Amino acid sequence: MAFKVAKAERDLLEMEVTAASEILRTFPHNAMGLVSDVVKLTPEYRAANARYKRAFVTLRDFQLGFREDVRERTPRRACQASLLTL
Repeated sequence: MAFKVAKAERDLLEMEVTAASEILRTFPHNAMGLVSDVVKLTPEYRAANARYKRAFVTLRDFQLGFREDVRERTPRRACQASLLTL
């Protein structure tokens, strides 16, 4: 995957996580900053939380592959690896 394409895809995934997080922040919080159990049981909260979790997992999985792809393409690492085999 080309670096620019992968970076653009990562940016889109990050925007989705941010949007889902903003929706979760709109729900009322108690004095400690936690969402009460009553709110957590509402269908609206459950849908927003599921959206956030899906977006986060998608981003996390993408970043794992993205990081490995970047590591493989970095010339410095290839040079270091060749020096270790000498």
